[in-house]
Amino acid sequence: MELKHLHGVAFQEATRVLNNLVGLGYTNRGIKDGSNLYVIRNTKAKAMLIECCFCDNKEDMNKYDAEKWPMQL
Repeated sequence: MELKHLHGVAFQEATRVLNNLVGLGYTNRGIKDGSNLYVIRNTKAKAMLIECCFCDNKEDMNKYDAEKWPMQL
């Protein structure tokens, strides 16, 4: 679980969101600066990008359920 932020999203707010999501059982990989990402850099509203799992991590993929995960958010 990794969260990238920019555009008015306070670090404290991003930390709260990440901590709640880590409660789903994913590894906390921290909050990263997302200013290098087009989708975040070019969004006018507050923006966060949540990476829920990494497809090259077998443990992450075993936990991921595309139908349940959005409901857990």
